[in-house]
Amino acid sequence: MYKFFNYCLFCFILVFVWNCASGPSSIEFTSAKTKARSERNLKDAEMYALQALDSPVHAADARVPYFLATEIYKPQKKWDLVYKMLEEAKSRDPEAKLETPVVYKDKVITQMSDAIENYYKNELWYIMYNDAVTAADTDRNKAVDLLLLSIKLDSKNVKSYILLSKIYKLNNQIDSSLEYIDQALKFDSLDSEQKAELYLVKGDIYRETKDYDNAIKFNELAYAETKSTYALIELLNLNLLSEDFLEAKQWGEVAYEELYSVDPAFIPSVLFNIGLAYRYVATTYYDLGVNVIDKLNENKDVSRSELEDCKDNFEVALEHFDLSRDYFLESHDEEIGDAEEEWQTDALLRADQTKDYMKQIKKTLLPFIENKISNLRIE
Repeated sequence: MYKFFNYCLFCFILVFVWNCASGPSSIEFTSAKTKARSERNLKDAEMYALQALDSPVHAADARVPYFLATEIYKPQKKWDLVYKMLEEAKSRDPEAKLETPVVYKDKVITQMSDAIENYYKNELWYIMYNDAVTAADTDRNKAVDLLLLSIKLDSKNVKSYILLSKIYKLNNQIDSSLEYIDQALKFDSLDSEQKAELYLVKGDIYRETKDYDNAIKFNELAYAETKSTYALIELLNLNLLSEDFLEAKQWGEVAYEELYSVDPAFIPSVLFNIGLAYRYVATTYYDLGVNVIDKLNENKDVSRSELEDCKDNFEVALEHFDLSRDYFLESHDEEIGDAEEEWQTDALLRADQTKDYMKQIKKTLLPFIENKISNLRIE
């Protein structure tokens, strides 16, 4: 009984000393706390607290803005006012003590500025970021406001910058989208995963604006950081879009080798796009050969070297058409589920078209050019 009495006396003295150390309270501030804590009347509590905020008694008192932030505005999710009052509390008295200590990561925090920086700002950032994720689909302006505020709370959290950049891109605010990604890329603390994600977002922005050279550049940087699957697929697709078919073919072959055992779900579409790359290369050589045929049909002079180049072009075209057809057929035959994708049907159609090109080259075009070359030799 004696020990229990001593313990109660100690607690009473501790609370008494702690409250005395907190400084004097005005009638307005006392009323605000009563309204908020006992009556749950936040409207009246805010009215009294704002009066106390401007009172000379509390001119340097951090408790009033801290109370407004944590007990009035936070429950109402008025995040801009929460942030404003927390900053006001820090500026009024950086050494202020909490009325009630808080525990954060197994550490007891007694100083208000520590609680703001290490507890409340982290908690608020998490709440605001998740609210922004939810709002991004329905109210982008709200999401932007939340993210801008979250950056004030934690200026080095990459997630806020990435989501904000994506929303700006959706709003077609490309300069703002790039601005926030570039800000994040300047952080010294970035790891490889974060760098890769930022590079991918920047690559997507440039893809959206059809700046394929820069899109390729940043996807290459992302791939160099983490061997990103997304970057690898994008490098194949972007080179197709930029009509660099030889480069597309090379990235496609890398994608096939790296993804076959790791993520086979991508393989059919990779095979299809490799087929496209080979077909575009084949078509380029095919067109060069046909240009010479057209000159001959128009009775224009064609040199021996042009005829030999024409023959070589048709042979290269034939080789690439053959490879293209193989990739299209393999793409079509890959099992990816019960339903056949639209592009798989397209793959079969393209394989048949490619076969027609090959037949024309073998049966008609090459024999025609070889005959012309033979006649020149006889002459």
